[in-house]
Amino acid sequence: MHLRGIAQRGFSLVELMVAMLIGLFVLGGGLAVFLGGHQSFRTNEGAARLQENARMGFEVFSRDLRQAGGNACGTSRVASALNNPGTHWGTDWSAGPIQGVAASVASPTGAQATGTAAAARVSGTPAVILRHASDDGNALTIEFSNSSHHLQVTKGSDHGLEQGDIVMACSPSHAIIFQKTNNNTNQQIQRGTGNNVSPGNCSNRGFDYVAPPNCPTTGDASQLAGGYLVRVGAAFWYVGHNGRGGRSLYRQGLIGPGTNTERVEMVEGVHDMRLSYLVEGQSAYLNADHATFAANAALWQQVVAIRVELDMVSQEQVGVTATGQQQALQRTVRFTVRLRNAGGER
Repeated sequence: MHLRGIAQRGFSLVELMVAMLIGLFVLGGGLAVFLGGHQSFRTNEGAARLQENARMGFEVFSRDLRQAGGNACGTSRVASALNNPGTHWGTDWSAGPIQGVAASVASPTGAQATGTAAAARVSGTPAVILRHASDDGNALTIEFSNSSHHLQVTKGSDHGLEQGDIVMACSPSHAIIFQKTNNNTNQQIQRGTGNNVSPGNCSNRGFDYVAPPNCPTTGDASQLAGGYLVRVGAAFWYVGHNGRGGRSLYRQGLIGPGTNTERVEMVEGVHDMRLSYLVEGQSAYLNADHATFAANAALWQQVVAIRVELDMVSQEQVGVTATGQQQALQRTVRFTVRLRNAGGER
């Protein structure tokens, strides 16, 4: 049975095009919302990561800064029995527990040099040397000894020191830095002059404090009885290339016997830093290349605080400029650290 007189027709071409246009508008609006939300998520994630890196930078850097100059006895009178202690940044205590390296100055002997390779110091950025001799919960008590070239310590064979370790023996009056030259496992920590370690000691005897504080040759170990023996530590903080197209904050520290060092990437995304120092009795913070330090290097021993500025840059292009172009996020972190073991308070 057929129905007659009923018109049968579909959508016209114009109607289809209008419907498609409306659909495209809806789809475009939804896509714009999605892309905007995705961009906002990436920006917030990048900002959160940058903030976390900034917090980490403050935590790890300020911890080393506060520790500078610390030793188990709290003395500031430190002499060295090492051969040519000034030839390595980690063992030269004559400059004090903290020593700034200006942006235009080459890295000191043994410290990471400038370059373009991964972990190399970025040219034109400052650095700082921090020295300490903390016990890390493993200080050895020095007992009486009649010998002129060794110390008697507690803990017997479990003293944990190795041949070639650079150590500090201290009392409330003064401290001596030397290299452990024997490999025995008894309670005697010897200070010899053998060729089996480097840099070695200038003399195998003498535990007095002398001025200038290099190579004491008088006084036996009995004057240090009741004091402590600990490893010497040092850290060289700098901005380096991280090998991933960006920059990071690095720490080069003494590790193992002798003057062996290890470089560790501490904080990603640190593009640059600025360091300034407060000398005891002054009110203005000075850069490492200031004429005040150039005229009197001994002032480094009177630095009591350091001001740090870290320029942080995100590794990815997650920010947006006013013209809609993507760019890296940038933040500057500023903090000031009072040194616990510096100036007249040491």
